[in-house]
Amino acid sequence: MEDIAVKEVQLDQDQLKAVQMCQDVKLRIVSVTGAAGSGKTTIIRQAFNELKSKGVSVVLCAPTGKAARRIKEVTGIDAITIHKLLEYNRPGERDKTTGKALDTTQPKRNRMFPLEYQVVFADEYAMVNHELHNNILAALPSGGCIRAFGDINQLPPIEEYKVTKSNGAIEDTPFKKLLKRDDAITLQKVYRQGEGSQVLAAADKIRKGHTPAINEDLGDFYVRVTDRPLDVLKMHVRQALSEGMNYGDIENQIITPTKKTWIGTQKLNQVLRTILNPEPAQATPLERHSWDKDGLTVGVGDKVVCTSNTYDMRPYFERFSEWSEDMVPIMQSYLPCPPTKQMLNGETGIITQIYPDGGMDIDFGDRIVELPLIYQEYWSQRDTVIDVSPMRDIDLAFALTTHKCQGSEFKNICYILNKSAFFVQSRQNFYTAVTRARSKALIITDQQSIRTSINKVAV
Repeated sequence: MEDIAVKEVQLDQDQLKAVQMCQDVKLRIVSVTGAAGSGKTTIIRQAFNELKSKGVSVVLCAPTGKAARRIKEVTGIDAITIHKLLEYNRPGERDKTTGKALDTTQPKRNRMFPLEYQVVFADEYAMVNHELHNNILAALPSGGCIRAFGDINQLPPIEEYKVTKSNGAIEDTPFKKLLKRDDAITLQKVYRQGEGSQVLAAADKIRKGHTPAINEDLGDFYVRVTDRPLDVLKMHVRQALSEGMNYGDIENQIITPTKKTWIGTQKLNQVLRTILNPEPAQATPLERHSWDKDGLTVGVGDKVVCTSNTYDMRPYFERFSEWSEDMVPIMQSYLPCPPTKQMLNGETGIITQIYPDGGMDIDFGDRIVELPLIYQEYWSQRDTVIDVSPMRDIDLAFALTTHKCQGSEFKNICYILNKSAFFVQSRQNFYTAVTRARSKALIITDQQSIRTSINKVAV
């Protein structure tokens, strides 16, 4: 990760122009794209801090909790999710078969109740879908500005449906639209060098539609072509363990483009667990959502991922210091939630303790989160307090999908491909997976999958 210490940074012409445009509050929208290592983080940090020093109210956000936490780590600037910034209400009733929300979730911040920030810096904007983009713009105050940063070569956002033009053609993603404007900057040069440099070189080839070196160990980057990917993966994981590198740690990650098929996360997590944590202590079954037909048992030492933003797991009645006579909380008396009582979508951690009552502790690296079996939450759609089980939003994370890893970064990654999952293979998926690695990337694939992953461009 980049050093967040304050230091003189020599900016190139494009980077300097980007900083200057981001500081110009006469420009309502400025978008900046560039490959990994092109200096986007440096621009965010410099433009944000200079605006703040001039007394401009600014905020930094990202589409997911993990992305927000990561941009905070590399810039030193507090960041929140876009959903929290816009004050979305929590999802209410969900379809018991599909899990889709039956109640419409709307942000509190809108044209009638705009944000209190003059400039919004939003990272990982390639992940932002049309609905979220429109809601951000609607929530800007009069004269408000947005600064959108991202890598347009990564996966497009997940949409409930494809947005189409009047002629039936698929609409560009919001970030792609922004980059066609005059107030857009594309960073051309990649500067990050040293450890992981072969990863960046390979990512640059993939981004341009060229096949990286195959069956040639470059130290930082290796594409292993095989028709037996699962056997090669298991052998690699065991060998890595013997050499002191553990994919059961949160610093290292196995990535696959899909949840399904025999190289999807559902199958791989069970296989990998038998190698990385075969006999977990205090094993206990977790409560599942009604649409999740597969049961899940976890134990101490299991690597898990949070699948939903859970901002406050304290009992609802412990969140306020003042109440009215009829026991309605005084909102101004809200007590800030400690970091140990919140977890964010995409965060991975290790279970360190499971208690007799079913609660557990999860070490997310920067803090240990205390998950109760049940906590109380206010449901605004029904004006009532309900019981919520955070255990439903925990899954195994020895293997994660590329989409779930987007916005994250790991020291080492292993990306596994197979023609059984050709339907989700694409250049953006391949590029996104590879650029999650800071140091080393191993690709396990068959010949057909590597071709598909270079030549197919997702819409």
